[in-house]
Amino acid sequence: MTPAATCYQWHAMKRGTVAGLAILYVLGSGLVGFLDPTTTDLDLFFLPSAQVAAGGQPLHIYAVRQLTNVAAYANANGPLSLFPLAVVSWLGAHLGWLGQTRWQHFLATSVFSILSLLMAREGVVATDRLRGKPLTGWRRISAYALLAASPLLWLSLIGYGHIEQALEVGLILLAVRTLVGRRHAPAGIAMGLAILARTSAVAYAIPLALLVLIRRGPRQAALMLAGTTVTVAIGLLPFLVADRANVVFSLLTSHGDLPVGQGSAWRVAQGTSFESLAQHADSLLVLLAASTISITVLLRRPDLDVDSTDLYALLAAVGVCLPFLSKTTWSYYFFEPGVFATVWWLARPSWRRFRSWWPVAFLTGCATIAEAATGTANSMIGIGESLLAAVLLLGFIVVFAGRLAMRPT
Repeated sequence: MTPAATCYQWHAMKRGTVAGLAILYVLGSGLVGFLDPTTTDLDLFFLPSAQVAAGGQPLHIYAVRQLTNVAAYANANGPLSLFPLAVVSWLGAHLGWLGQTRWQHFLATSVFSILSLLMAREGVVATDRLRGKPLTGWRRISAYALLAASPLLWLSLIGYGHIEQALEVGLILLAVRTLVGRRHAPAGIAMGLAILARTSAVAYAIPLALLVLIRRGPRQAALMLAGTTVTVAIGLLPFLVADRANVVFSLLTSHGDLPVGQGSAWRVAQGTSFESLAQHADSLLVLLAASTISITVLLRRPDLDVDSTDLYALLAAVGVCLPFLSKTTWSYYFFEPGVFATVWWLARPSWRRFRSWWPVAFLTGCATIAEAATGTANSMIGIGESLLAAVLLLGFIVVFAGRLAMRPT
């Protein structure tokens, strides 16, 4: 056999192995979803909305409500993830699986685990670029495992049925990669799609837009902002025209009607004048904190640019503002900052050292505390766990973002 034939055979075997592992991952994810029949947001919001779309009314997906004694809960995220889920819903209907929780979970988890793999690939591509050479062997496998099989991902996808988060993070990573290639309008489009996947992605647009403005000038920042704005407008306009009241309620006003809930340090403000601030302005506080951290770090670190490893540390620090300041904190809120912290960790030359991996371990631990607080939400133990998580997150922001602002990490 010639060397060329041997090389071809080796690459074919390698591609087959990768494809086999991907299939095992997808089927394994579906199996885990099948084995967990717990009712999640997938069953309460995402699937009912997708069924509306699959039933011939795709522009009325925001009419879905979950009414409780406390408030009317709505799907507060963009429509992007609902398009593939509508296909899943249509397929489930033809297979006779609608209403069968286990089989619905199997289908949805299997399909959206593909997006988890694509997100992991973007993370590994970013790591290769930042390190200057591709990861190989067990290190590459480990990188994929840390991104595609992390406890934070399983909490999000399996534990809470949030199918949109991996899609959102993958698009943010794509936006950064596009910015590295100095394609500002396409980067804005990717960021707009991320916002259409999950509304909280707006917080991650802040450091990226400020970075482009400060490092590359107002023209490039305007191109990126235009790409984001036009994409979001095109994505939402048909829904606004067809069902304006429900869209505005779901995406804008419903959040203000929700009370201060579990896992949040704002619970100590219940019954005080600060409760109204927490209930109606927590999202604005998150964006304000994200802006403050971004401006501080970018002004103090003129070396930090779109091709810097520390950009992912900045994204992780910004991401922690949501679980820290939100009036209700769920464990899956730690998924996005956990992914960015993982990319930062993998891209560092001293990746085995404690100073490289501690943020990922810390965020996973905080998610564990938040999850524990869920089961004891109305007790003093739950309030104590919420306060502990808040103190830890404040410490993380001060230490991690502060060190990031002072010198390269």
